[in-house]
Amino acid sequence: MGTLRASMTRFPVSRETLEDFRGSDGEKGPEPKDAERESATMSGRDEGVKEVKSGRTGVEERDEEDERAAPDESPSMSGDQKKAKMVSSSKFSGTRQYSESYISFGFTFTGDANKPTPLCVVCGERLANSAMVPSKLKRHLQTKHPSLQNKNADYFVRLRENTEKEATFMRKTPKVNERALKASYQVAELIYKSKKLHTVAETLILPACKAIVEEMLGPEAAKEIAKVPLSDNTISRRINDMSADIESVVLEKIRISEKFVLQLDESTDINGHAQLLANVRFVDGDAIRENFFFCKALPEKTTG
Repeated sequence: MGTLRASMTRFPVSRETLEDFRGSDGEKGPEPKDAERESATMSGRDEGVKEVKSGRTGVEERDEEDERAAPDESPSMSGDQKKAKMVSSSKFSGTRQYSESYISFGFTFTGDANKPTPLCVVCGERLANSAMVPSKLKRHLQTKHPSLQNKNADYFVRLRENTEKEATFMRKTPKVNERALKASYQVAELIYKSKKLHTVAETLILPACKAIVEEMLGPEAAKEIAKVPLSDNTISRRINDMSADIESVVLEKIRISEKFVLQLDESTDINGHAQLLANVRFVDGDAIRENFFFCKALPEKTTG
């Protein structure tokens, strides 16, 4: 073995044989292939750098895809259908339209149908129209209501229906109370003009109205009549409120006209107490008005 290694070491190799072994182009033969590999590697690096420079974060790409997507877009829609949806959603100056699928994120809409505003059915918060995209609605649900993010769409549908029922009830209730309040003032005015006792409203007028309405319109209408407040104290307050309102209106007109005349008189009531009566006459625009001004009790008695 040692003899063979020595003979291999001493074996003479000519320059021509070495060149034939390396290639006809000499030692520089393999360099083109190495240059091609190096060039390919450099170009790959350049492309990677370009992709990094032009790339965006995953959140930004999802937001842009959601913003470009149509409101009712589904995975089964073709490209032409998606383009048609995008055109229809951008008719109103780029405003975003509401999709019924957004209820799964706990959102309905409010305001103009051409420019809807996202409305959270959980907390009632309103977002801008630009937030009408699934990623932003979902982000609101996850950050503001994390305990509800696993709820299905049916839960939010029921929540929306309950909210709409409450809003409808709140809209109807003030209207009924307003009509009942107006009717109470009208009854108080009639009682005052007829010089009847304040208790007549509760003891006679209200029962009579309920009986008539129930006979003519039914028991449901009679229940609405019963909502009119006509107690003794209520009628007294209504009369005092109307008196104060008339006095303030007359005083304002007197200040504006700057020309008025007072007419005073004293008299006794049925109890023999002295009362001072005052009438006022003033200029109201192009006409002359005369109004009863006040009636005050006098500490002394009148003499004939």
